[in-house]
Amino acid sequence: MRNFKKSISYLTLICLLSCFLTGCPSPGDESKQAEQHVRQAISMAEEVKKYYPDALIKADTFYGISGVNTGPDHLMTDWVEGTYLNGGTENILINVITSDIYVTSEWSEVNSYGMKYVRALYNLDSTNLNGTVYGYIEKPYCIDDPDKYGNLKICNMLALGTMANEDFARDLFKNEDYSFLYELVVNEDVDMNIFEETDYSSLGSNVHIQVKQYDNEYFRHMDTPYYTDSQDDKPIAVFDSQTHS
Repeated sequence: MRNFKKSISYLTLICLLSCFLTGCPSPGDESKQAEQHVRQAISMAEEVKKYYPDALIKADTFYGISGVNTGPDHLMTDWVEGTYLNGGTENILINVITSDIYVTSEWSEVNSYGMKYVRALYNLDSTNLNGTVYGYIEKPYCIDDPDKYGNLKICNMLALGTMANEDFARDLFKNEDYSFLYELVVNEDVDMNIFEETDYSSLGSNVHIQVKQYDNEYFRHMDTPYYTDSQDDKPIAVFDSQTHS
């Protein structure tokens, strides 16, 4: 037992010496740097007001994004996330090294255009088809070492300053850096075969289509006040483009 304790002590000493020689940060050092990143990001977030003058930055919501799910004070990255109010709660993502800022403010417009194109493609209207368009782009967690933690997936966010008109939306859907997920809901009057038979590549690059079909009773319930989904609301048919070739 005494030899075992000595071995543990030697290993601990070696690890500490290695960290000293290589300069690996202590948890305390990382915590201080994380706090500094957050302060930087809160200051940089004021840029939002140039485009949305009534925006209110929620400083207490900002936190550093970790490279792994162990909390913001460990395995630090260049990114800080937070929220601001602009007629509702919006998310903001800031790279404190590159000064890149992404916000959710304009995504509702992109979503509207995406659903417009879906309905036109399948010749359906809003009484038969509803849904949401999700757009993803990946950026490295750490600009000076892109392979350190892999990539951060940024969802439903656009660069600050983007004005999402229809021309912008069409170009965005063609942007090969983005992946798009269309989560669609249709009623029982829709022929599900159209989703297998129609070429949907016009909806964007790297497209994934998911369609859930419900009976008309489900749609009637959806229109009632205070409706919430329940486990009993199961689709009567499902289409997923990733499982159909």
